[in-house]
Amino acid sequence: MTKLFLTGYEKETIDEFLEKLKRANITTVIDVREIPLSRKNGFSRDNLEKILRENGISYYHFAPLGSPNEIRTELRRSGDYLTFFRAYRKYLKSKLRIVQNVLNLVQAKRHSALLCFEKDCELCHRSIIASELIKMNPRLQVTPL
Repeated sequence: MTKLFLTGYEKETIDEFLEKLKRANITTVIDVREIPLSRKNGFSRDNLEKILRENGISYYHFAPLGSPNEIRTELRRSGDYLTFFRAYRKYLKSKLRIVQNVLNLVQAKRHSALLCFEKDCELCHRSIIASELIKMNPRLQVTPL
């Protein structure tokens, strides 16, 4: 059975994050941030990719699966997660070919993790991506990390 983990790095140092990945035997990180930059040390794309590679973990970035700026801005303004998730689901319908590419990668690599910032995957768009992946492969086992 193919496994997919959902992870965020909020409130973690890069060392804590790496330790978490290692404990779960993660071999591939799939970054679904639109803009893979972070104020947290080690989590911007170039640094993160280098650190992961040094630890034997592959890194892939799928910018088109990130939550578009206008949707994130509206969430910050309103705090309305229901509207945010509705808008993101609608947006994601136009990206199903890319979601299929992610599924192909997950199935090929095993022990992959979808990465975004938020600690709680229920408050992050990666949970919506995961639900689309499950629709494409109902045998996919998804676990928050």
